[in-house]
Amino acid sequence: MILSRVSLVLFVILMSLTISAQEFHWRAYYISKTTIDFESWGKKQLTTEQKKELSVNMSHLYEKVFILDFDRKMSLFKEDERLETSGQKAGWDNLMSGQYSSVPIYKNVQAKRLVERREFYGKLFLIDDSLPEFKWQLTDETKKIGDYTCFKAICIRSLSEIPPKGLNVRPEQDNSDTDDQVIITAWYTPQIPANHGPGHYWGLPGLILELNEDKTTILCSKIILHSEEKIAKTKIPSKGKRLTLDEFDVIFDKKKDEIKKMKGRIKGKRTKG
Repeated sequence: MILSRVSLVLFVILMSLTISAQEFHWRAYYISKTTIDFESWGKKQLTTEQKKELSVNMSHLYEKVFILDFDRKMSLFKEDERLETSGQKAGWDNLMSGQYSSVPIYKNVQAKRLVERREFYGKLFLIDDSLPEFKWQLTDETKKIGDYTCFKAICIRSLSEIPPKGLNVRPEQDNSDTDDQVIITAWYTPQIPANHGPGHYWGLPGLILELNEDKTTILCSKIILHSEEKIAKTKIPSKGKRLTLDEFDVIFDKKKDEIKKMKGRIKGKRTKG
């Protein structure tokens, strides 16, 4: 059953009255885990034992800790610098994720603006675009995350709309031209009346504490109220070739096609040999 939007808005207003009228600066920590189907890797070239070993050795590459600094109108989503990998591990991370990395991500919900730094095969790009709109469906389903009561919301997106996590994150789809739809599930709490969330996500009447996006789950593990960490202009991403999201997608897809063709040529040579 869809929750009454009017009741929810009134609840958020009441919760807001309990917070000081002064501008707040909060910090949330998120743990992100992506499940990879290693059974589809290598197909006949890898044995079952080799696939299990691959899963154990590579699982850490898709587990990360992020920080979300936010106030009422702005947020900055970034990877926890204290947990950055060593040079050797980072090298494997770049190799297996397709030489792709994203964050920090700056969002201004008042100006509806998104600024995101993306590094792709050694080149820096600066995404400067309007915030993506999410058609959230609010439900009356609730659960507790820590001390917070959270409500469930869902929206439907196509896989092409989800920011990539690397060229090789879905190897089983390399030969597929279909654009499957994915149900995004978010759990937000009106107890923190800020419509922010991890990554590109926003637009709910409360902070998103948990997000399920395709094969990735992002869960808030810690919240610091009245954080001293403010979102300074100097921390907003500014370096890189300035592009819109659509313009970057064209570059990304072109490189992805090049990788597929290269893999096909290598496979053809092995077959002839």
